[in-house]
Amino acid sequence: MTGKYLLDTNIVIAALSSDTGVLQRIEDAARYYGQIKELLRQKGKPIPENDIWIAASAIQYALTLATRDLHFDSVDGLQLSRW
Repeated sequence: MTGKYLLDTNIVIAALSSDTGVLQRIEDAARYYGQIKELLRQKGKPIPENDIWIAASAIQYALTLATRDLHFDSVDGLQLSRW
């Protein structure tokens, strides 16, 4: 994948629907997604699917996530900024 991308919800929905073209392009972010989802499951603190993708993208590209959602506190390694 060249360049850096932040995934819009419709791309995430396509990935969740097993769109192979999208899945091939987001393979690196998908690894983070899987790790985050499994760790949250183990903690018993699931968060919405789309927010897992947002967290995965932020971690992958070392971005700080500006949010008001407290459930992101459960994501290990995610840098947060409360706005």
